[in-house]
Amino acid sequence: MAHYLAAALPRFSPPPPGLLAVQCALRADTSAYVRLPGVLLRGMRLRGRRRWWEELEHAGWLRRTAYR
Repeated sequence: MAHYLAAALPRFSPPPPGLLAVQCALRADTSAYVRLPGVLLRGMRLRGRRRWWEELEHAGWLRRTAYR
């Protein structure tokens, strides 16, 4: 998983988007759809950190369907 993420994420990506990518990879279903519960995002302190989400979107790694 670490090798895959290292190849798939932008080279100089900071750790928080990488942690988010790990959670997405571990929680994805067979259609590559991921639902991240709010409590997880609060615990990881990722809720409301728009910049990190946008970085992964820009890299083509994910696409948000809800902006709540």
